Amino acid sequence: MTPSINKEFKWKHPDPGQLAFVFSDCDDSQKIVVQQAITDALDLASDAGQALSYDPMRPHWHRMFDKIFADKTVSPRRYLSPDWASSKYKRVGNGNSLPNEIIFHCSEAWGRYLSQINTNPVNGGTKTQCGVDTEAITIRIRSGDIPPANDPDNDPGTGAFRSGTHILLCDRFFAHPAMSALEPILEDNHISRWLDSHGSIMLHELMHASDSRIRDGGYGYSGCLAVARGQGPRDSSILPEFNAETWALFAISVSDWPRPNERRGRMRDWEWTDGYAVRRGLDSGYFKRDLLGLDTACPACNATIGADGESRRERLGVLAAPVGSP
Repeated sequence: MTPSINKEFKWKHPDPGQLAFVFSDCDDSQKIVVQQAITDALDLASDAGQALSYDPMRPHWHRMFDKIFADKTVSPRRYLSPDWASSKYKRVGNGNSLPNEIIFHCSEAWGRYLSQINTNPVNGGTKTQCGVDTEAITIRIRSGDIPPANDPDNDPGTGAFRSGTHILLCDRFFAHPAMSALEPILEDNHISRWLDSHGSIMLHELMHASDSRIRDGGYGYSGCLAVARGQGPRDSSILPEFNAETWALFAISVSDWPRPNERRGRMRDWEWTDGYAVRRGLDSGYFKRDLLGLDTACPACNATIGADGESRRERLGVLAAPVGSP
């Protein structure tokens, strides 16, 4: 039996004629969540594009960008062009590099059913079903991957399994918070709080949708660092510019969240290079480095080193290193 599919609901991108997001099996409450996640994701991409074009050499942005986007498997390191990255972010934010239509699914049953009816290796042989640790999956269905529209196994009335770009949102996606539900930024907060939000997860998936070369080399802050070292836990062959999570991570770090501006500052006003929020101010080692143009380990990070030579953050089990470290 085909999973229960609700009547199609289309949400148009703010730019007329740009994109159509089709919600094939999402209920009304889920549609609201997904619509907001899409809006947040497009905003994140636009923020990152503007940040890189406005001031790509702003020290704390530049350090974060080079730390996660630099290919450290070659010597000398190969650095990604901020201008190129800015353009890519902007084209996602305005929809120009996204498919004309993206079909969203909020039922895990859709992925299970797809795996049963496909006639070819759908999605390049990657998974099409939600797992215990999966938030979302971007799936490209080709016309020969599924039964024809007049086949009883397909459902032409809803287009649930038609060819095109599909994003399956797993139950775990809806367990994460919306960006609007996150608490204000506090010093020493880890960036994973924002990376696990609906908007960031959605941007991760839209990066997949924008470019078939963008895959999953590693997840989370530590996973992105591993990808830059050529040690991606999911796929060690993927370079940083082709790791979806790397794009989401940098976008979060320079985003204009929260809106309206909260008194503690926006994400872009904090230093996130070692994964934790460090206040930008006169008493900050980072601030002094910016003034002097230094590229040494920051005093704020060194101050956490204990007698055992192990930083407090390392003792917490988080893969992090002082700014300036390889």
